[in-house]
Amino acid sequence: MQVRLKKSLAKYHPSLLIGTVGESIGVHGKHSRESPRIFVGVRFEQHTLDVLWTDLEILRETPRPKVG
Repeated sequence: MQVRLKKSLAKYHPSLLIGTVGESIGVHGKHSRESPRIFVGVRFEQHTLDVLWTDLEILRETPRPKVG
């Protein structure tokens, strides 16, 4: 799903500012593995990291394939 940062994460990478758009990828690092309800892995253009769900705005959900 496509997400947008609601909080600056520039202390991790200078390009991760409020409004930066990325794609959630599920489990990425330690935090999303241990606490998937709190963190999700997000791939941005220049960086991939675990981000708190509360720091993200969902822009577009990926449609699920139809079964049957």
